[in-house]
Amino acid sequence: EMCIRDRGSSACGNDPIVPSTPAVIQACPANAGAAGAGTYCSDGAPIDLFGLLGGTPNAGGTWTDPTGAVHGNTFDPSADAGGTYTYTVTSLAPPCTAQASVQIGLLPAPSAGTDATVDLCTSSATTPLITLLVGADAGGSWTGPSGAPFNGVFDPAIDPSGIYIYAVPGIAPCANASATVTVSVTDAPNAGTSAAVSYCS
Repeated sequence: EMCIRDRGSSACGNDPIVPSTPAVIQACPANAGAAGAGTYCSDGAPIDLFGLLGGTPNAGGTWTDPTGAVHGNTFDPSADAGGTYTYTVTSLAPPCTAQASVQIGLLPAPSAGTDATVDLCTSSATTPLITLLVGADAGGSWTGPSGAPFNGVFDPAIDPSGIYIYAVPGIAPCANASATVTVSVTDAPNAGTSAAVSYCS
């Protein structure tokens, strides 16, 4: 047997035994769910962050963005940054906090620029068609009016009028982007060649 005395007291003698009290451990009722992840394209539709959490998270918690600032439940790929979004749930009895995070990957959507039209003369200089597409990414490919590959530099002396398509590949989940340049070619006026003639008075 063993008794417990205050520090500095005499031996226990016949003092009663002081039993130890077992600790009571209560489970935290706050449940933030399990970590989740997703990869999206910058031109995609808004995403419900709560739906990306695993398990059975409690509703009513708060979200913070990768900088630690308070964030809403919705992730907007066109406005928000990729990174770690954290969900926090707090309970009152007993007071405790649970957190789970969602890792968001964000890929830039490809841009083929805006559609364009151009009128050229057969005597005009050659034209790189990509210069007509405002906001186009480099590195795409061209297709001519017949569907055959095109080098992207229009020579009005030999290339036909029609619709030229520029395509920029996207990395999944981003889709490919495309734009068109509609080219019209007009024959240059022809005054013929100079000549000389002699007449009798």
